[in-house]
Amino acid sequence: MTLTPGTKLGPFEITSALGAGGMGEVYLARDTRLGRDVAIKVLPQHLSDNAEVRSRFEREAKTVSSLNHPHICTLFDVGREGETDYLVMELIEGETLAERLSKGALPTADVLRLGGQIADALDRAHRAGVIHRDLKPANVMLTKAGAKLMDFGLARATGLAGSGSGSGSTMAALTSSPTVAQALTAEGTIIGTFQYMSPEQLEGGETDARSDLWALGCVLYEMATGRRAFDGKSQASLIGSIMHTVPSPASQHAPMSPPALDQLVAACLAKDPADRVQCAHDVKFQLAWMAQSSVSGLAAPTLATVKRRPNWLPVGIAAAVGILATALVMTLLGRGGHGASGSAIAQRYSLGHANLSASSTPALAPDGTYAIFSASSGSSSQICRRDLASLEMTPIEGTEGGAAPFFSPDGEWIAFVTADAVKKVPAGGGLAQVIVTEPRVDAGAWGRDEMIYLTPRAGGSDGVTALARVASRGGTLERVATLDSTRSEVETWLPEIMPDGRTVLITVSDATGFHLIGIRPDGTRKAVVANAICGRFDASGRLVYFDTNSSAVLAAPFDPLKLELTGAAVPLTDAVRLQNLFALGREGTLLYVPEASAGSNTEVVWLDRKGKAMPAFETRGDWMQPRVSPDGKRVLLRKVGTSCELWVFDTERSALSRIVQDGDTHDAVWSPDGSRIAYDRTGAPAAMVTLTASGARETVTLAEGSERGAPQSWSRGGDLLTYVRSGRGTRQDIWIRPMDGSAPASAFLASPAREDQPAISSDGRFIAYRSGETGTDEIFVRPYPPTGTAWQISAGGGGSPVWSRDGRELYYLTGNKLMAVPVDIRAGFHAGAPVELFEGAIATARLRDYDAAPGGRFIAIRGTAGPAALPEIRVLLNWRSGLKSASRSGH
Repeated sequence: MTLTPGTKLGPFEITSALGAGGMGEVYLARDTRLGRDVAIKVLPQHLSDNAEVRSRFEREAKTVSSLNHPHICTLFDVGREGETDYLVMELIEGETLAERLSKGALPTADVLRLGGQIADALDRAHRAGVIHRDLKPANVMLTKAGAKLMDFGLARATGLAGSGSGSGSTMAALTSSPTVAQALTAEGTIIGTFQYMSPEQLEGGETDARSDLWALGCVLYEMATGRRAFDGKSQASLIGSIMHTVPSPASQHAPMSPPALDQLVAACLAKDPADRVQCAHDVKFQLAWMAQSSVSGLAAPTLATVKRRPNWLPVGIAAAVGILATALVMTLLGRGGHGASGSAIAQRYSLGHANLSASSTPALAPDGTYAIFSASSGSSSQICRRDLASLEMTPIEGTEGGAAPFFSPDGEWIAFVTADAVKKVPAGGGLAQVIVTEPRVDAGAWGRDEMIYLTPRAGGSDGVTALARVASRGGTLERVATLDSTRSEVETWLPEIMPDGRTVLITVSDATGFHLIGIRPDGTRKAVVANAICGRFDASGRLVYFDTNSSAVLAAPFDPLKLELTGAAVPLTDAVRLQNLFALGREGTLLYVPEASAGSNTEVVWLDRKGKAMPAFETRGDWMQPRVSPDGKRVLLRKVGTSCELWVFDTERSALSRIVQDGDTHDAVWSPDGSRIAYDRTGAPAAMVTLTASGARETVTLAEGSERGAPQSWSRGGDLLTYVRSGRGTRQDIWIRPMDGSAPASAFLASPAREDQPAISSDGRFIAYRSGETGTDEIFVRPYPPTGTAWQISAGGGGSPVWSRDGRELYYLTGNKLMAVPVDIRAGFHAGAPVELFEGAIATARLRDYDAAPGGRFIAIRGTAGPAALPEIRVLLNWRSGLKSASRSGH
């Protein structure tokens, strides 16, 4: 019996069908009492008369109700309406693991994390005396919070629950079930899904928790490789494969997979249950240790299989090693890295799928136990916390839209920068409080005197401020120092308060590059280090900073009173990512984002409308912002490192060539005929450069003083150029420049909200853009010349608008989804409903990493490890002792 929308089951009203399986049909419904959406599972009418099936259905309710666990689907209610039996369960938003695997294997970090969560859920179920018996990718949901184990319709109570595993009444009801003493089905009957069934299940024999561990091994293998552990052309050949063959190691198909995972999967897939790993808790432990080991550089322990009876010695040794290693790391973190060896200890940590916000430096808590980052998703950002002793990144409540976080001296507060203000929240999250309204702040530092020093981006609202301060409780911004016009200073970054509490070290960008200068309390300044960014004073008496020549973090003896280096600088790291730099903890812990992890694993790919990818060329690097030439035969690319370069890829000759290598280049666009390229060059003065095919350059001023003008799109007729102008009293506004010189540049859209990413339609009559005027970044379209009319295109967030080549569609990104909107611009402007084309194939952490190409396909940037590159952080401990040892040995 199929239920139609509006059908009532007690207080629950059916909304629509969600799916169906062997044990029931699932519907979306509304709980009219509590006003929430739920999932309802209904026993099919044609099975209602089957006593065994109904008994199993009732048992599912008891089973699930006894399992209160974050990675197991929650049962809300159970009921009967007429002859219809139903369960009411939480509505889980996401996709099944099977759906995710249809796109290919998962990154290793996700295999270990999600696999551990599934094992944890099984461990909880097994301790409650419950065997799932149908674990498979289709019964695992992937949500924002992780994995959720679904569908206990084939589970049975074992009667072996230990004490404390469930409530007395629930466990009594389970263990008193008449099915406890015998198998659920008649002898020889197979229950489950073939590809994930253990040999004993296929033989129709008795099953226990080890059958679930077999299925878990199959699932882990498939997650790691994208292929099933066992397969066959027929049911008979599949069964034969399960009974008699051993799958090839996962590492043969997934080279980045840790060897320990091969051993763990093999231990789960032993044919004899007595030879398998014996409990889900051990699997959970092994996966957690592998995850930590893979990002810390420590060797993962191996798991030996047992023969006939459980041998706990290897597991016990592995556990002991894991506990001791974790204790060692935590001891080092707590004591600032002073080890007996006198050498630095480097730890590697994964950030999962977090997209680090561009140009936002992380911060370490004063006690050194956790770090905070600005992470982005599509067009929005939030401050996230990464405990160095755990495996998860967690968002901090109240920091939505935040970047450039920094701590109060006692670690109780986190301050951060938003689009229009500097705010603070309690370190544990909560209601954000505005410290000062200022739309152009780059970063801040919180002093012991409760004053916060800020470096305004591009001179701030007045265009000349180099350093300002405000009381941490809130107040008026007070200027401390101004930009030095005689040195053509453009911008200041990353303040650091010296030990006297009033002298501030800042990074300055001027006509000759980047420098560290000190600003004394009376406003006088002193040059400290040339070719340097992000100076941080360490309690050991050293200045730690990023060296622009080597791209490494250096440490040098430093006198904070005289603001002078007193000795030679020594490198502490390998190449560091300029956009995210490093953080220095009070106890000497050094955290940095390596250059390689942030971008060298990205590639340029062609995508069809379903997101299927084909590499454009083999060379990998930190590629950004691909732009297809008007004739579709060349692709303009930006490559980021310590400086920014422009490259062109010739699609016909498969040739990649660098065309600009003169420093800090940014947004770049093709001219309509493809003969010129316009790009933004920061520095002093900021300007747009047009480059011809012959190499001739022409500098065009798009902004004044310390302002910036970034070209965005060039009309097909060649007469109009859109650009984003920022600085001197503005946030980000959209301007239009007639390229024929017929009129001066003028503002197309300038409001208190941020407007950027303008894209001109094929006929030049409409401009799509991103705006934060609603409080959330959304895509809008306005006519040109402007009439005051605007159409909102996206809903729920959007960025990076791109017109199709024929002008019939408008694309944009929301999160990691590419959306397409049908448009008709022949007579006025008409837009249809947005349609999702694909998800996860574009690296959306940065500005518009895709473009539309001829033939309806796209070119995009993505990570080589999967749809998105996995960022990494490194933590350096004990580096102080290493420098002392080198000093004593005369180096």
